Parts: sequence; C-alpha cells; structure tokens
Amino acid sequence: MQYNRLKSKDMAKKYFLFLLMFSMTIQASVAQTVTGSFTYDGLLRDYRVHLPPGYNSFENLPLVFNLHGFGSNAIQEEAYTQLDQVADTARFIAVYPNGVNNTWDISGGGVDDVGFLSALIDTIDAQYNIDLSRVYSCGMSMGGYMSYRLACELTCRIAAIASVTGALATFPCDPSRPIPVMQIHGTADTTVPYSLAAPTIQAWLQKNNCPTTPLVTNLPDINTADNCTATKDYYGLCDDSTEVILYTINGGEHTWPDAFIDIGVTNKDFNASETIWGFLKKYRLKNEVLIASGCDTIPVVSSVFSMDAQKINHRIYPNPSLGEITIKTDVKAQEVITFYLFDVFGKEVKRQEMASQFTNITTDELAPGVYFYRISNTDGIRAKGKVIIL
Repeated sequence: MQYNRLKSKDMAKKYFLFLLMFSMTIQASVAQTVTGSFTYDGLLRDYRVHLPPGYNSFENLPLVFNLHGFGSNAIQEEAYTQLDQVADTARFIAVYPNGVNNTWDISGGGVDDVGFLSALIDTIDAQYNIDLSRVYSCGMSMGGYMSYRLACELTCRIAAIASVTGALATFPCDPSRPIPVMQIHGTADTTVPYSLAAPTIQAWLQKNNCPTTPLVTNLPDINTADNCTATKDYYGLCDDSTEVILYTINGGEHTWPDAFIDIGVTNKDFNASETIWGFLKKYRLKNEVLIASGCDTIPVVSSVFSMDAQKINHRIYPNPSLGEITIKTDVKAQEVITFYLFDVFGKEVKRQEMASQFTNITTDELAPGVYFYRISNTDGIRAKGKVIIL
C-alpha cells in the first residue's frame, strides 16, 4: 500500500504551515463547539462536538463524523473543512474525533478505532439526542481511509460515507448491506496517489451491485484561477437505491475543495463540505434493511417520551455512568417530580421520586447499555433524554 507517502517531508511541511496559520484564526470556528472525552479500551479518547445555533436536547438531529488526516487533529480538521458552516444551516451535529497519536487504524490490528467511534455514537446520542438512522462519516486523507473502514465494519450504524483524498485499505471488506460512498480525489495528489481512486471505486461498484458505466459530468470551471477543473462520475442507482460517486479534480493536489486555506492546488469550482452533506443527507438506515442484514434495529421508543408539559432545566451526569447518576434540576423545593428509566424496548426498569435539586440514582443493578429517561410530575413529562450505563 502506498499510504506511507503521508510521512513525506513535503507533507510534514504543509501541515506545519497549516497549523501555524490556523493558530491565528481558530477562535471563529469553535464558537459553537464543545469538547468531550471518555476512556475506551484503556485509552483516554477525546473529541469535539459542533452544535447548530439554537440546538436543544429535544431535537433528533443527524450526526456527521469528520475525521482528520495523518499528523493532523480535530481542531485543524474543523477549521480546515469549515463543515460547521454547513451544519449550522442544514442543522446536523458535526463531530471531530481525535485519533491516537494523530493517526487512525485504517486496516485493523492496532488501536480499536472502530469500537471507539461506535462508542462515540452512543455517547453523543446520550448527551445530545441524535437520529440514529442518520449517522455518517467523512474525512480528509487518512480520515477518508478510516471512513471507508467504517463503511466496511460499522455497516449497521453508518448510513453513508464520503472520502476526500482517501482510499480503501480495509481487506477483507465485507459490509452486510450496500453502502453509499463518495470519493473526491486530485489527479496531482502526491500523498495518496490518484491511481488508488479507481480500485476503490471498482470495489464499491461490486459491493453495491452498481452500473459499471458512469454518467460523466464536467463541472463548470467557475474559478479559472485555481489551476484545476472537476469531473463527476456518477454510478447509480445501485442495490437498495445506493449510489457511488467519484469527483476527479483534474490537476488538483492533496486538498479539500474550497477549503478555508490552500495547502496545495485546491479546486474552487465547488465546495466539498456542502457537496458531501448534499450526498449524505439522502440516506438513512431502515429497520427492514437492518433486519435483512443481520443488524440490530434502531429502537423506537413509545409515546412515553412525548412532551406534554412545560420543560424543566436539568443535567444528568456522569454520562456514560458507572454505578450511579446524579440529576440536577431547577425544581422548587416543595415540588415533587418522578424520574423514570426505560430500556430500549420501552420497558420501565427504574422509578424514583425527586424532591430536591440534586438526586442520586443507583444504576449498578442494571445491565450495560443505552437507556431512556423521563422526568414527570402530575402535569406531564417535563424532561427526557438518554443515558449510557457502563
């Protein structure tokens, strides 16, 4: 595999300049971003979560992983791709995880990044309430490679993926269902050669049972000063109405089209972040397909979670929890409310009255997993959410 080119001196210089320039401009890109971390497989893993303006925990929004390249990190990926701007208008949650030592295990046998990212889906869902049928991944360079690995091995959770200057390096790759994929790659890429794009696309054409002849479209050369043009190869429709799309950047280098900063020949004829979201948003996981693929279905919780009273401000922590959770609310001292906990099938497994602003609830008797809670009084449900029990 030719991925060792990522370690070239040329690439190191580009990322060094990249880091210096972003150190002066990062404040503007993180205004809506919060950080988090948890221990997985003995390693402390951290990530960044960008929430669209006005977000509240009662919204079920899509989640998009945006994975950084080799030697880069979550802060740089967030600033470089400017995916936050798309998330703000399209209303999805953008998540930027950090790989261990600024790298990802793209082929297996090393750090369990697939397990970490799966656990991260559960963590974000518990903390922010996401649409589990609309979880996606995209990434730059090694982040694109890792997105392909998720398409191969996290088939039951990832609805679609997009890769910018990455390629498929997971062998064997045996997804249990067709996966929509998009590839963006420059012909002058000296880090991940464009020659790797063809076998990557061919592999997914076979996996998704796609037409072998593409519909070719030359994108308008809107910016004639960017020293490159773009061509779109469209393969579809494939099985389960999936698609495979290749954007070739003719003369483009190892870059993200219309990125915030140029670290090489960068196409300006289309915006990669907007194009990626336009592709991903068309797809969602369907329970009937998951069942046919041998996957667990996405739990649908009954009307016990329909809000029918004035909301109550609350915080539940730690989440994920081990043995006990604490709930902080702004209820009045004389007000009595009740905490209910349900499993993924909507069965009540815990009930406890809350008569103060701080309530401790033991969970050590519960099996590990994702649970749903509600906080109610005689007027109806006043708060709801999810919690992970470890």
